[in-house]
Amino acid sequence: MATAGGRTQGPNFDLIENLEKAVIGKCIEDPMCIADLAELPKDFFHKTIHRTLAGILEKKWLADEPIDPFTVYAALEATSQEAYLADVVELAENAASVNFLGDLHLLKDQYLRRKLKHFGTVLAKKAFTLSEDPEELVGNTIEDLSDLMQPDESPVR
Repeated sequence: MATAGGRTQGPNFDLIENLEKAVIGKCIEDPMCIADLAELPKDFFHKTIHRTLAGILEKKWLADEPIDPFTVYAALEATSQEAYLADVVELAENAASVNFLGDLHLLKDQYLRRKLKHFGTVLAKKAFTLSEDPEELVGNTIEDLSDLMQPDESPVR
């Protein structure tokens, strides 16, 4: 997290949204990138619409269906969010030098930070309840932290 005037700042959601758009747009532009996307956990993207788009892309890619703005638009019509696709495609087209792997790395960093924040929140709540023995909580916490890096798994019991 960045600091400004000695204060800790949270994530820059505009930057994260644009990175997510760029990654999704690059996948529409170059479906070979979807292989990297398909390995990610379902909750990887911060915005719901980006999760929806990633799911559409992965489904089409796995079914070996054509992927382009028109086919994605048609699939997105069922969600009534098809107008958003124009923003995604435009961003990818305007950012001719989208650094897909670099952007993906930055998004992975933000994803891990979201997981850590959730983990910390749940741990803090558990620490102040009497439902779990403190030593057991410490043991579970150590185990959960090691599981935190595993995709598609909730690290908090």
